[in-house]
Order: sequence, then structure tokens, then C-alpha cells
Amino acid sequence: MALSWFVAYDFLFQIIFAVASFIIALFAFKLYKSSAQKQVCLLGCSFLLISLAYLALSLFRLLLNNTFLYVHIVLFMTGLAILLFMTLKTDKLSVFFVIVAITLLIFLFSINTLMTYYLVSAIFLAIISWHYILNFLSNRQTKTLLVALAFILLFFGSFHFFMSVNHELFYVIGHFLELAAYLFILTNLYLVLKK
Repeated sequence: MALSWFVAYDFLFQIIFAVASFIIALFAFKLYKSSAQKQVCLLGCSFLLISLAYLALSLFRLLLNNTFLYVHIVLFMTGLAILLFMTLKTDKLSVFFVIVAITLLIFLFSINTLMTYYLVSAIFLAIISWHYILNFLSNRQTKTLLVALAFILLFFGSFHFFMSVNHELFYVIGHFLELAAYLFILTNLYLVLKK
């Protein structure tokens, strides 16, 4: 949960993340329109869901209604599931539904939903990060480096949030890592669209 002195900043960060991920989704959909690549469309869908997740989280922070927190978790995890599905490079839609079903079952039987959310999202982001690290190592381009760094930062941001239950500083650091990650992704999409 947010620190008492950080509540206003926390709300502001959630709005910034919602806007940044929405812009990423728009860039991806614009790129999809010109390229017709399925992966780019999936990227747009995932970040649209992530944007809506941050909007739900900001409403939770504003209204302190737990429903918005659960909406955030479902939307965010579905967005990550799409990203994970992309990294598996499969056309089988059943794989996506299995990822989502297993994720939702984990939450359904979880004793501590928030801790489970941080742990599962960290695992998803670790797998996604590893995929983009390997992608960078195989082609060594600036754009792939930016994406790899972005997902590494999202992973560490998520991991810091996981630790934030006991360490207040990690909670704040996680926000700044997440912000840097979204800036890297936006920069990458801008460079791709600029070509």
C-alpha cells in the first residue's frame, strides 16, 4: 500500500503510468495500421489493458474502494499475459487462455491477493525481460536494447513493490523504475514510427 506521505504522488504516478501506457498503445496501433504485424497489435492490446489497469488503480487510490484494486489486478495481469503470449511466439490462442486461466486460478486460491499479484507479475516480467534480453543479444540494435532495458526496469520495479510490504523506500524506488521503463518504451516506439 501507499505510504502516507506519498499518497498524492502515488496517485499522480498512477495517472502518468495510465497516460504513458495509453500513448504506447496508440503508437502500437498506429504502427500496426501500417505494418499489419500481429505482434504489434498484441502489444497495443496489452498496453491498452495496462493503461486501464492504472486508471482503475488511480480510482482505488482516490476512492479507497477495493473493487478498483481487483479490477486493476485483473486488467494488469491480462495485459502481462498478452505480453507473455507474444514472447512465446505461438499462434495457438489456447496458450493465451491457459496463461490467463492459470493466473486467475492462482489469485482465486490466494490467501494474500496483493502479495500474489506482485509475485506473479514479477515472474511474468522476468520471463518477458529474458526474452527481450536474448532478442537484443541476437541483433544488438538500439531499439531492442531500449525494450530490453524497459522490461528489466519493470521487473525490478515490480520486485521492489513486492518488497515494499516491509521496506518503504522500495515502494518509491519502484515507481521511478516503472516511470523510466515507460519512457524507454515510448522512445523505442517513437524511433520505430519516425523511420
